[in-house]
Amino acid sequence: MEVTKGPMAKTQHGRGWARRERKMPRKIAKKSKRVARRGWSTQDEKELRRHSRSKTPVKDISKALKRSVTALRQKAQSLGIPLGHRRSKKKRA
Repeated sequence: MEVTKGPMAKTQHGRGWARRERKMPRKIAKKSKRVARRGWSTQDEKELRRHSRSKTPVKDISKALKRSVTALRQKAQSLGIPLGHRRSKKKRA
């Protein structure tokens, strides 16, 4: 007697008894949003220089220019301007 249905049915290839895989619905991976890359205008560079001179925190510059902190740091490095962490000096008692 040959089993044709169930988990112990013969495989399609006839290679003996083996567990047949049950077909499960596949989960479709969600596509992540692609970041629209935009170039740096001269106005953006001027604003970055202005923020650098006034020692604005990087997070604030990021919000103002609508760019990531990493993008700001890379651009500042390529322009040769200081930008980065400026810790406030602690007052001594």
